[in-house]
Amino acid sequence: MIYNGIDYDSVKALIENRYNDCYREAETKGYDLPKIDIEWDLKGSHAGQFCVRFARKYFRVNLELAKQNLEDYLKQVVPHEFSHYIVNAVAAKSYFRMPKSHGWEWKNAMIRVFGLDPKSCHSYDTSSVARRHARPYVYKCNCTEHKITAILHQRIMMGQHYRCNCCKSRITFVRMA
Repeated sequence: MIYNGIDYDSVKALIENRYNDCYREAETKGYDLPKIDIEWDLKGSHAGQFCVRFARKYFRVNLELAKQNLEDYLKQVVPHEFSHYIVNAVAAKSYFRMPKSHGWEWKNAMIRVFGLDPKSCHSYDTSSVARRHARPYVYKCNCTEHKITAILHQRIMMGQHYRCNCCKSRITFVRMA
């Protein structure tokens, strides 16, 4: 599929090359990090993630957001996620605690390794990729209406009881919003 004049395979190749550049930049600053996988399955409004699941470490990429914002994605998001990888690798060797996600260690990695301003959020237009939110369920008590999620609604349907925090009466189903 082609979007904005570039296909997804080309976007993937550019992102992989940028991650390889990040490995080289980190190596020049004294970080010898093993290469980890890149997964292309991230959806919604998150641009990228560095993930640790048990002993496995990997990057996740929102391919749609990357394609729509390719230049900034390559410049900011890839080093941002790679900085999380650096902090995790250092913490695994020397800390007794895990550093904060966007704490001073991460900021230091962004500045020292990549020479970038440590921004923790992107400002991409996510309207084309934002997840659809389910319509809430409307319940009532003695004092007001409550909009609850499908998960709570399902729990109530299975027999669990919820009460209003104000009037302490049990909430009952009215309609879907």
